Amino acid sequence: MEIPLIAAAINGDLTSVLSILKSNICANVKDSDGNTALIKASFKGNFDIVIALIQNGADPKLFNKSGLTALMCASFSGHLKTVQLLLEHGCDFNAQCNSGWTSLMLAAKRGKLDVVRVLCKKGAEVNAACGQGRTALIFAALSGHTKTVKFLLTQNCDANMKNKNGCTALIFAARKGHFRVVKVLCKSLVDVDIISNAGWTALMYATSKGHSKVVRCLLKHKCSVNAKGSDGETALMLAAITAKFDVVKTLCHYKADIDACNKEGRTALMCAAESGDRQIVEYLLCNSNVSAVDKDNWTPLMYATKARKNDILKVFVKYKADINAASTSGWTALMIAAFDGYVTTAQELLDLNCNIDATDIDGLTALMCASYSGKTELVELLCRCGADVKIASKQGWTALMLAAQCGHCETVQALLVQGADVHAKCSNGFTALMWAATMGHVQSVELLHNKGGDINMKNVSGYTSLMWASEGGHMAVVVYLLRLGCGVNVQDNYGCTALMWAARKGRIDIVRLLCQHGADVNLCSTNGSTAFTLAHKGGHTVVVEFLCQTIMERGTLGAFASSKNGSSNSTLERNDSRNYPSPLAPSMV
Repeated sequence: MEIPLIAAAINGDLTSVLSILKSNICANVKDSDGNTALIKASFKGNFDIVIALIQNGADPKLFNKSGLTALMCASFSGHLKTVQLLLEHGCDFNAQCNSGWTSLMLAAKRGKLDVVRVLCKKGAEVNAACGQGRTALIFAALSGHTKTVKFLLTQNCDANMKNKNGCTALIFAARKGHFRVVKVLCKSLVDVDIISNAGWTALMYATSKGHSKVVRCLLKHKCSVNAKGSDGETALMLAAITAKFDVVKTLCHYKADIDACNKEGRTALMCAAESGDRQIVEYLLCNSNVSAVDKDNWTPLMYATKARKNDILKVFVKYKADINAASTSGWTALMIAAFDGYVTTAQELLDLNCNIDATDIDGLTALMCASYSGKTELVELLCRCGADVKIASKQGWTALMLAAQCGHCETVQALLVQGADVHAKCSNGFTALMWAATMGHVQSVELLHNKGGDINMKNVSGYTSLMWASEGGHMAVVVYLLRLGCGVNVQDNYGCTALMWAARKGRIDIVRLLCQHGADVNLCSTNGSTAFTLAHKGGHTVVVEFLCQTIMERGTLGAFASSKNGSSNSTLERNDSRNYPSPLAPSMV
C-alpha cells in the first residue's frame, strides 16, 4: 500500500509533503520495507524535502529493514549537501547496515569522493569492515575509483587489510584489471606478495585474467614472479592456461621459472600444450624441457593430444619430443587419442610414425582402447594402418572382447571384418561372445555367432553364455541363444544349470522361458541344490510358486530336496565370488 508522504518525498513534491505534514501525519511513518520519507528523500537527493522532514520531526537515525539509514542512502547516491545536513543533525556516520556496510563504504564503492572526504573529516572509521570483511579501501579499489583510493590512503587506512577470503585492495584491483589503482597502491608500499586464502597473489590474479599492464606494474614493484599457489601453480602456468602470450613474455622477461611444476607435476609448457596456443608453446620450448613429465609421467605432447591440439604435435616432434613416451600406466599419446576417439589427432600421430601396437602395463593397445570406447572410425583407422587385431592383453583380453563386452556393435563388426579371432579366450576362459551375453548385448552376440562364435563354449569354471545371460536377466540374449538350440541343461563345474542361476536371482520370466525349452527342474548341483531350493533360499516367492507348480505337473518331487546332506548351503552360495566380469575389467585410465 502506497503511503502518501513517502510517495511525495520520492517524487520531490515539496508542496504535497508540507501539506501532508500539516495534517498531523507522523513524519516517521514507514512503508513495508521499513523506509521512511526521509530515507527515500535522502536517496533521491531531494534536499528541500529532507530539510522540511527534519524540521517537522523526522528522525535521521531511523533505519529500514535492511539496516540502511538516510545518511547511508545519501552517501551511496553521492548527495553531498544532504550528507552534510544529516551529519549536522547527529546521524551516526559509523552505523552499519545488516550487511555491515557503513556510509563511508557505500560512498567509496560508488567513487563519491566529496562525500568520502566529508565523512572522513567527520571521523568516519576508515578501517571498519563489513560482514564479508571488505573495507572502504577495498570497495574503492574493487570498483576502480583511483582518486578515492588515493585519498583513503592519506587517511591512515590499513592498505593490507584482508577480507574474509584473504583478499586485499591490491588483489581486488589486480583481478579486475584496474591498472591505475594498482599503481597507486604499489606506490603506497603495500605488500605486493600477500596471499589470499586460495593461495594466490595479486600477480596470479592479474595473470589469470590477462591484465598485462597490471602484471608489468606488479613486477616493476618487485612482486615475486615465482610465487606458488596452494596447488603449486605459478603465474606463468596461469598465463599459459589462459593463453596470454604477452603476459607469458613479460613473466619470462622477469625471470619466471619456466620448468617449475605444480603439485601434480605440471609445468607451464604442459599448460600451454593443453590450452593449445602454438605461439606460447614455441616460445616456451626455446628454454623449456620438452621431455618433462608430471607425477603420472604425462609429457607435454600427451597433454596436447588429450586436448586435440593437432598443430602443436608437430612442434613437439620438431623439438625432439618422444612420441612413444609412456605414462606411469603405460599409456602413449596414441592410446589417449584412441580412447577418446580423436581420429584426426590419431592420424597426425600415426603420420609421425608412432608405435601403433605399443602396450600399457596391462598389455592394452591403442586398438583395444578405441574398441573399449566404441570409437569405430578410430578402430578402422588403426586397422588400416596395420594395428594387430589379434594381440591380447596380459589377461588375455582382445580388442574384440572389449568391444563385445561394452556392446559396441559397429566396432565389433569392424573388428570381425579385419579378421579378429572370434574364438580367442581371456584368462578366465571367456570368449567375446560370452562377454556380450554376460552384459546383455544381443546384437553383438548375434554378430559373433554369425562369424562362428560357439554359443555352448564354457569358461574355466564351466559357465556358458546361457548361464551368464540367465543370471543377469538378459531376456533378449536368452531368447536368441535358446532359438539357436544351445544346451539348456548344460551343467558347470559345480553341477549348476542356467535354470539354477536364474532361479537364484529371481528371474521369473527367464525361469519360465527355460522351463518351456525343456530345462530340467530335477537336476542337482554337486551339493544337491536344485533350482527350487535356490529360489526358496533367496526368498523369490513367485519363482518358488512357479517351480512348485512345474515340479508337481512333471511329477519330479525330488526337486524339492534342499541338498544331499540336508544342508541349506548351496554350491552357488559357496562360489558366489566366481569372478563375475566387470564392465571395467581391464584397467582403463
